[in-house]
Amino acid sequence: MSIRKSLMFAWLIVAVSALMAVYACQGGDEPTATSIPTQAPTSTNTALPEPTDTPAPVPTATDTPVPIPTNTPKPVPTDTPEPEPTDTPEPEPTDTPEPEPTNTPVPPPTPEPPTPTPVVDPTPTATPVPPPAEAGMTVDEYIETCASTIGPFASTGVPPGITNGQLSEIIGNFHMLFSELNPPPEIADWHNVQLDVWTSMRDALDQQPADQPFNPEILIEVMFANFEALMSIQISQELMDRIVAAGCTGNLVDVEQPTEEDTLPVEEPEPIAKTPADVLTEVEVYATGCAGLGQQAAAPPEGVTYGETAEGVNLIIDLFIALMPPDILVDWHNAQLGFFEGVKEIAEAEPANEPLDQTKMFALIPAFQALEAARIELPGDVHAILVEAACIAQ
Repeated sequence: MSIRKSLMFAWLIVAVSALMAVYACQGGDEPTATSIPTQAPTSTNTALPEPTDTPAPVPTATDTPVPIPTNTPKPVPTDTPEPEPTDTPEPEPTDTPEPEPTNTPVPPPTPEPPTPTPVVDPTPTATPVPPPAEAGMTVDEYIETCASTIGPFASTGVPPGITNGQLSEIIGNFHMLFSELNPPPEIADWHNVQLDVWTSMRDALDQQPADQPFNPEILIEVMFANFEALMSIQISQELMDRIVAAGCTGNLVDVEQPTEEDTLPVEEPEPIAKTPADVLTEVEVYATGCAGLGQQAAAPPEGVTYGETAEGVNLIIDLFIALMPPDILVDWHNAQLGFFEGVKEIAEAEPANEPLDQTKMFALIPAFQALEAARIELPGDVHAILVEAACIAQ
């Protein structure tokens, strides 16, 4: 065995002995790595002597005392006693003495008086009957009242130079007098329509400057707006003639009596020459009022009676009279009015309930020829305006 192996074997024996000694000291506990200090073998580079034939002395193992580890007592943990919770006494609730109720005397309830027992009268009382509504006037009373109240204001037309304010005042008088009448059933429809026409005229004039001269176009538009209502009136021709004769239609007139100053001759200003544009404007205003009148008179519907024809043409005549034609249309206007008058005469000469015979209208040939002659004299642009407005029957 070489020396190196001998040394290693010796070190191994020493280490095992040390471990056994430690194990014996700890009472059989297994040795721990921290209890035995181990010394690692150190290798030296010293050159080993050459082996000789002389046997080397065998080293004797010496028992190197191994230090016995001391068992350091582990610190015993001290159990710090936890402080015991102190029972803080809760404050005892104080009993607040309740106030003693005061016995306030309650007044006794006032007894209700006994309900009297109704005494039934054995005699029944009659239920009061409302007074009957005021009966309307008779036809004669209505016409007589018209003649005495509205009739004095009747005339042939509007006086020249009248202002919007003056005419509004006159129409206001008509409206006031008319609203006080209580018409009979035979005249009620005509009365109500006529009252609406007065109201519309007054309102239209009130919207104009009061000091400005009256413009006929205003009333023409009002009459045209109420044309359908006037055409729908159911009234006999005889009764309508009596109403017109009594002045109930109230032709517009200045209510003041003429004074001495009015009778004096007035110097009329020289007429201002009208331009062609002014003439056409007047024709257009006129055409607005007569729109559709010529067509209605020239083409009566089939099956119409003489009475219905007379009634319709009378309304057309009333509207046509209200128109104020410009100078260029005066001849044609009068010829047209004459034609309508001829239709009226034929219709009123026949029984009202018989159907209209168109051949009877041949009697109107002279009136139609006069109308055609006046129409031919019209300038082309004027004629076109009347045709477009249906003032001329085609």
